[in-house]
Amino acid sequence: MTFRLAAEAANRVAAIAPVAGYCWLRDPRPARPVPTLYTVGARDLLLPLRGGDVRLPWRNRLVRRPPITDTLERWARALGCAEAPVLQQDDQTVRVDRYRGPVVFDAVTVEDLGHHWPGGGAQLNPRVAGPPSNAVNATEMIWAFFKSVMNTGTGAAPL
Repeated sequence: MTFRLAAEAANRVAAIAPVAGYCWLRDPRPARPVPTLYTVGARDLLLPLRGGDVRLPWRNRLVRRPPITDTLERWARALGCAEAPVLQQDDQTVRVDRYRGPVVFDAVTVEDLGHHWPGGGAQLNPRVAGPPSNAVNATEMIWAFFKSVMNTGTGAAPL
């Protein structure tokens, strides 16, 4: 829903920071490039980085999920960014890839994180969602990103 909001109301939001989500829009066309900070866990069992079959915990239903890179590349095109990211940081715990373009579009991958809020309490069973992680505090990271967008208009914020 975050990607849809930015695609349909780009002039009403300063930036977005989706966490563990897909851009299901086939051809998003925001009215302007929207600074974006995307975060996902490398051990997310519900949104696997490489895609594949996922058994949903509700109704025990099997669904096929696309690779996360499909979303990132599609959103990069929508923003006018390069579709191939440039590595910004990789310390074996957190990886940051930047899609260069008119605004900042960073993708943060937390190595030992499942489908949980990064740095928050694990609300889902790790057997279903993967492990929780405190490697980053998503609330602080996203807040710093939003403040940077408001201060500079670019979204360049340190982790």
